Amino acid sequence: MLDFPPGFVVEDRRDELFFIVAREFQGITQDPRPFDRLIEYAGPSITFRQTLDPAWRYGAIVVLHPGCKPATIKRNFLVPLNALNKYLTNQRREKGCDTHRMFWLTPEQAEDLLAVAGTPERYGVKDPKRRIRTAIAFILGTGCRTGEGFAVEASDINWSTRECVIRGESEGAGKTEASKRMVYLPAKAAEHMEYLPEDGPIILNRKGKPFKLRYKGGGQIRREFEKLRQAAELPKECTPYSLRHSMATWTYAATKDVKLLMSRGGWAKHDTAFRYAKLAPSDLPSRLKSYGWDFGNDLDN
Repeated sequence: MLDFPPGFVVEDRRDELFFIVAREFQGITQDPRPFDRLIEYAGPSITFRQTLDPAWRYGAIVVLHPGCKPATIKRNFLVPLNALNKYLTNQRREKGCDTHRMFWLTPEQAEDLLAVAGTPERYGVKDPKRRIRTAIAFILGTGCRTGEGFAVEASDINWSTRECVIRGESEGAGKTEASKRMVYLPAKAAEHMEYLPEDGPIILNRKGKPFKLRYKGGGQIRREFEKLRQAAELPKECTPYSLRHSMATWTYAATKDVKLLMSRGGWAKHDTAFRYAKLAPSDLPSRLKSYGWDFGNDLDN
């Protein structure tokens, strides 16, 4: 019998047919992979509870992921099934305080992170053209999701106004209809973006190749980012995605313009935008300005 923390509500649907609940879950997550293959393998008569049997899982892994590394099996087999298991048992907390990803960078912390990203070899990151710093600066300045940044091409940026089109239509580069938008690239961010190609994606990996776009696939820079985070002595809560939270917090602190925040962040609802724009001290706008960060609302985007 599983023990759940106080406040959890549990409802068990694991005896329902696997292919039905898996299709339902696909519609919620909007990610057809990897359930298409699992549904085909499981067939029309097996229940989800039967997929919990270690023998069934071993057989499925042999067929669906022959010779694959444990990390691949975990990502494409175990993690999806575990997520579906939580969905079917309705393991959720009663609504309470939103503590989801509360961390955001102060201007001083951002300065430290960009500084170490400027000399990555000193910290065990082989990146002579400082491409990780380009990614950090772009995401921090625009608030794009990491995958969105990977999809931005040189032709998407108007350098005379520093406006950038986020198309939100490539796999891994969008999330909702509001993802399609125009963002603003502050001059401070642009100063830290080097060796930009004349065409194609502007954010490249350390070898100068485009990142592969995939659903929820923005974590390709996580390993290098983690080394730089440690070098900058930032807390472990600092992740590539926290750069997006930082931009939201900075933009609202500097402008107090909700519509501008929603537009630039790609949020259709103001309450979602405010989950990203965290509480900030009153001196944040002046501190941002002192470091050269401008999130003014003079541009109609």
